[in-house]
Amino acid sequence: MKKLQKLEAEEGELVLKGELFEALAQNTSLEKGIQDILQILTKFYDALIGECWLNSPCIHKDLTFFTTYGDSKSNGMQSDHRASGSGFIGELYNLRKPIVLNDLQLNEGFLRKDFAKKNDLTSAMGIPLVINGKVSGVFCFFRQQENFSQSEVLPRSMIRSIALWVDGLINKQISEAFFRLSNNFFVIGDMNGNFLQVNHAFLQSLGYKEEEVIGQSYTKFIHPDDIKPSVKNTEKVFKGQPTIVFENRYRSKSGDYIWISWSTITDMDRKLVYAYGKDITELKVAQHELEEKSFNLKERVKELNGLYSILKILSEPEKSFDDKLSLIIEFIPSSFQFPEITCAAIEVGGKRHETTYFKNSNTRLSAPIVVGGETVGRLTVYLTGNKQHGFLREEESLVETVVSNISRALELEKSRSLVHRLSLIAKETINFVFICDEQGRIEWANDAFVLDTGYNLEEIEGKKPADFLHGPETDHEVRDQLHNAVINHEPFSCELLKYKKDKTPYWVSIEGKPLKDPINGSIHYFQIETDITGKRKDQQLLREAEQNARRFASELNRVLEEERAHWAREIHDEFGQQLSGIKMSLATLNRINFEPEASQLIVTDVVKSLEEATKSLKAFSMQLRPGILDSLGISEAISWLVDEFAKKSGTKVKKQIESNGVTLDNSTSNAIFRICQETLNNIAKHANATLIEVGFYIDDEEVTLSIIDNGVGMRDSSLNDPFSMGLLGMKERAHLAGGSLEIESDEGKYTKVKYHQLLTAENE
Repeated sequence: MKKLQKLEAEEGELVLKGELFEALAQNTSLEKGIQDILQILTKFYDALIGECWLNSPCIHKDLTFFTTYGDSKSNGMQSDHRASGSGFIGELYNLRKPIVLNDLQLNEGFLRKDFAKKNDLTSAMGIPLVINGKVSGVFCFFRQQENFSQSEVLPRSMIRSIALWVDGLINKQISEAFFRLSNNFFVIGDMNGNFLQVNHAFLQSLGYKEEEVIGQSYTKFIHPDDIKPSVKNTEKVFKGQPTIVFENRYRSKSGDYIWISWSTITDMDRKLVYAYGKDITELKVAQHELEEKSFNLKERVKELNGLYSILKILSEPEKSFDDKLSLIIEFIPSSFQFPEITCAAIEVGGKRHETTYFKNSNTRLSAPIVVGGETVGRLTVYLTGNKQHGFLREEESLVETVVSNISRALELEKSRSLVHRLSLIAKETINFVFICDEQGRIEWANDAFVLDTGYNLEEIEGKKPADFLHGPETDHEVRDQLHNAVINHEPFSCELLKYKKDKTPYWVSIEGKPLKDPINGSIHYFQIETDITGKRKDQQLLREAEQNARRFASELNRVLEEERAHWAREIHDEFGQQLSGIKMSLATLNRINFEPEASQLIVTDVVKSLEEATKSLKAFSMQLRPGILDSLGISEAISWLVDEFAKKSGTKVKKQIESNGVTLDNSTSNAIFRICQETLNNIAKHANATLIEVGFYIDDEEVTLSIIDNGVGMRDSSLNDPFSMGLLGMKERAHLAGGSLEIESDEGKYTKVKYHQLLTAENE
């Protein structure tokens, strides 16, 4: 039974092999052949569905997909393009050997489960087509009930035959597409030089139909001048020389010729010649134009060499202008087309310069030399000899160029002396001097700018001042006005804050004016800046002083009014009440008719009131100016003032006073007394001190007053307040007396006031 099954299997394979070979032999179309093979194999495997996946010859990682159905419900062949990927197909490409998968609807290795469920598929077998280790396609077959086994895989020789056939047709498709679609020429000929096959590009370029070319000799279409060298190259090809490259001209149907560059190779076994050609007509035309331009270029180079020599002479500063013209005139003939019959002359300022072998002629070319709108000379070129030639247009341009450069050189000579004088002025001035281009970029700056700002010329050349001189407080509106003036070629004047290299700000007054270069007509800006930082500071200080004076006057007026009000209240409260009491006592005395006892009481009361009034008057007098200051001097006055403070405030006081028998003038004594008085008043009002230390020292050379309290101290804002009348008054008194006042405080700890003055003969 097993032998019978084996014989039946072998017989089936033989039938299959016959059907496959017949299909392969009959089909030259890849698509039709694949369809036949797929139907044969699907039927052989009793499969429901057969698929073929082939590498696309045109698209990387793209597969051409074929499918067929082996049952009665088949809807015929389908062909489509699908992207390659993983899964069953990917595994076949990766492993490059047949694979059998069962339980498709549950197998994780099969990704197309919807496809399997839709067709109720249970088993699949895949066969890769491998040529030289590379997979060119795969066959896949699917069953519904019976599982595939590895034993059912086609013999390797049969798979290889199919793979070779598929690979051959794919390569044939690619080569035919390349032959058909290429823009270059492909030609196949026999060993007699006749065309056997030509591609579309060759026919289209020459305008022939295929039947007009096939079977014809190539020499029929070649330019007569190219036949002999082309035949010689063809003989080399027929002898089997590996590769021949040559060029010739082919006649088109319209009669025009095109240049073709050929590369040929010979198949000696098949007696065929393969030629690859490329239309190089445009290249040949370009080469011809290049040759013409090369000749013209040589003439222009000759002209440029002459012009270069002339310009080089004009730029030599050590030569006089007459010497320059004598040298220039000798270079002019060599720059022309016929130097052997060319001579020239230059006249400038009444002086004439001629070439060595000068000869006059009626054939001449002349151009004026103009400086500042005025004609100052002329250059004339002559063509001499029996054979007369005209001047080329390029030679006319050359004369104009030479004259233009001579004119500029003369203008430059004229300007140099003026520039030299201006440069001396710009170099020596303390003001900043710039020269900028028409975009405002610095071309030159004088030494004063370099020394004052810290920038050197290399750092700023080619930059705009705004790029490195402007800072956070520069007025942007003024800066924009400057920029617009430069762009519009307008003069400008302004004041602007700038910054030095070390970021120090400085004010400048700027004056700028556009200047036109007489040589090339370009616009430059001549800009002068004057440092006005001191002036601006003085103006600011003056404004601040005026504001401070107005505020001080206002504050002083307020303090005086408060002082007047204080003294008015004091006089009213003290003297008013006392005098009213005296008045009432005297009135009572008048009514009682001078009864002795009653009168005595009233008189006693009046006397007592007068004594109290006298004490109040003395107290007011001491507050305004203590008599002790005049009678006993500044030392005793300070001692009395400190004692009075201790008595009234109850604050503990330590004092050390040394007068050394020295007396001071009234103004100095008054200043020291008032400073001490104001300091003690401030302590009483604000300090909450429990201890003060007063030191006063005077000798023949200096006087020092020091007052320290252990109170709450002062804030920095209070110490530096310019409108604190108490502190301001003390500082002003010290200044007027010729001394200095220092106030030191640590908030919450202490305050120290120190007055110091060096004495002169005027103070004693």
